Amino acid sequence: MNNLTLLENELVPVYETSTGEKVVYGKDLHKKLEVKTDFSTWVKRRFNECDATENEDYEVFLISGENSNGGRPQIDYIIKLDIAKEMAMLERNNKGKQIRRYFIEIEKKYKEVKEEPKSAFMVNETENINVSEICLGELARYLAIMDKVAHRQNLAPHKIAENFKKVSEQFGIQLTEDFINDPEYEQLTLFDVEIARFQKDEIKRE
Repeated sequence: MNNLTLLENELVPVYETSTGEKVVYGKDLHKKLEVKTDFSTWVKRRFNECDATENEDYEVFLISGENSNGGRPQIDYIIKLDIAKEMAMLERNNKGKQIRRYFIEIEKKYKEVKEEPKSAFMVNETENINVSEICLGELARYLAIMDKVAHRQNLAPHKIAENFKKVSEQFGIQLTEDFINDPEYEQLTLFDVEIARFQKDEIKRE
């Protein structure tokens, strides 16, 4: 992921590689998310929670120059935007939500620039399909990560339900107010959530 070109610098600097991949530096993301945990501990934990793979989802980057504290050179990471979005969401706070939306807007902006002109009918049809697929895929992957983290941290069932409700609302899925207290919430599956989103999209199109 060398030869990076700066694309956007409004919130977190976003770069493009020579192959068109959108990426960010880990330390930039860590700083803008205002994370209190030290960078090395935080980034390794988030990579693990996102199931990120080295040289596929991110690359190690050695910062040139000597380490001011002596010892080994400082390390940063060049992270693909898809993983950076997940890392931002896992903060589960307003700053993480803001940065995730910022990344999504950048993806939309440069996707529209790259697409070739089509007839009005074909553009609308394609955009509807793509947006739906991206949202469902992103939601399903994030909920899978949430499930993994919840089980690893041995969270209480009502805490898992609270997290699912918050994430669902970010994607426009309004669960009932008694969802957290309803014993049947434990039967909820990713398929149920995806169906709810699909039905919501269908109503909008009618």
